[in-house]
Amino acid sequence: MSCKNYFIPFHIYPVKGEIWALYMDCNIATWASNPVNYKNCKYEIVEVLDTDDSTGSTSIAYLDKMVGFVSLFQQRRPNENDSFVINRSDIFRFSHKVPSFKKTGDSKRQGVPEGSFELDPKALPDDL
Repeated sequence: MSCKNYFIPFHIYPVKGEIWALYMDCNIATWASNPVNYKNCKYEIVEVLDTDDSTGSTSIAYLDKMVGFVSLFQQRRPNENDSFVINRSDIFRFSHKVPSFKKTGDSKRQGVPEGSFELDPKALPDDL
């Protein structure tokens, strides 16, 4: 993502530990012909595990919404293709950062596991 501020461009890249909405099954070529098409895209929520400055790649893990909660997510189980790498050429797949708070397990509410994330509901896509 690139923005301009007083003619000085700056770039925003995902950082280790952040939570992001990731475009799912969207084609950038269709956006070029009609930018409104991106509104029909679906999203996945991911945690940034690591970034490699030398290659520009970003390791991420899928987060799944926990049943019975509005905005509580946890990492997908390890046997379900839980993580992968996004290369520099696919960086456009990151839609926006989602403000979050990592739970420590001392929650007053039962069923909230340590390491789960409470996400800002206003930053979540409507289809979640």
